[in-house]
Amino acid sequence: MTLVGPRPDAPGGTVALRALGASLLGALRLSGLSAAGGPTRCASAARLVVVEQAAAGLQLVV
Repeated sequence: MTLVGPRPDAPGGTVALRALGASLLGALRLSGLSAAGGPTRCASAARLVVVEQAAAGLQLVV
């Protein structure tokens, strides 16, 4: 399990997600999150991030 620290910027319409702790992580999947009034899911592996679901107009920064 990895602890993730969200950093919301409501006026800018962005949420930055930063993994806390170890700097070298393998594949990571985030689900069960709610941002901008809707469900949010994303996954990353090998420095590629795929946003699977996000509210309209929301930008995720991973």
